[in-house]
Amino acid sequence: MKRLIPVFLLLLVANTLLAYDFKQKQVCYSIMTLGESDNPVAVVSQQEASADNYKRITELVIPETVKYKGTEYPVAAIGKNAFEFAQSLTSITLPASIVSIQASAFINCPSLKQVTCLDGSMLQTIDDDAFSGCISLTDLNLGHKLQHIGQRAFISCTSLQTINLGTALKRINDRAFAHCTALTSFTIPVSTEYLGKDIFDGCTSLTFLSVLARSCKVDKEYMSNAIKSQITHISFGNGVEHIPAYLCQDMTQLTSISMPYALMSIGSDAFSGCTALSSVTLSNKLAHISENMFE
Repeated sequence: MKRLIPVFLLLLVANTLLAYDFKQKQVCYSIMTLGESDNPVAVVSQQEASADNYKRITELVIPETVKYKGTEYPVAAIGKNAFEFAQSLTSITLPASIVSIQASAFINCPSLKQVTCLDGSMLQTIDDDAFSGCISLTDLNLGHKLQHIGQRAFISCTSLQTINLGTALKRINDRAFAHCTALTSFTIPVSTEYLGKDIFDGCTSLTFLSVLARSCKVDKEYMSNAIKSQITHISFGNGVEHIPAYLCQDMTQLTSISMPYALMSIGSDAFSGCTALSSVTLSNKLAHISENMFE
């Protein structure tokens, strides 16, 4: 049975890794000393000039374990700035053992088109700026354990069209998908608890929003009025129990809304400013409507 490594320990250690301990098949690894007998390793930078970092690698498959000096280590993280400016990298396959992708791990990898998480992926955290500026990245399937997406994690991924965030996601932080100009639709997963500020800033093609989150809080400025005015359709999953305040505020192109069967409450100003809205179907379970809901 695989031992689960506490993600907070990985975050603490991997963010401080600077030098590598050993290299195998062009990939550098640093041992993450967690005070346990089977310490994991993180994939880290080659510690060369930015322009030379992993410059010869185009396709890469990270193994689940690596052996060094007779000891087998699980590969648990992609370290901070590990593949920064890896100009030729087009695809990377991550083993199920990866728990975290650290800050700026793939920042400014202009040729990166595909990131594959293998079946059974344990990936829980994608940190700030992890894929910032990956302008060739077209789709994301990040497994079913992902819980946290950091600030600007996918900012300016201008080719990104398809996103599958799984069913465990809790937080999407500020500007996570800002300037993803090819993104036309977005699904808020069922487990989502919080949406940060300006998540979709500059997403000029976004027109459809699917809300599956049972109950979540959204920053009042999670989506700018300019982007809200583009949204032509929003759907709610049958399990949605609460529609948060400001969620659909000033979505001026919405014409009709069908509330989910399980809905029990609606936050303040949730639909205020929806000037084209002419048809609303309410749930029989609806027990609380906040002020200014449709003002």
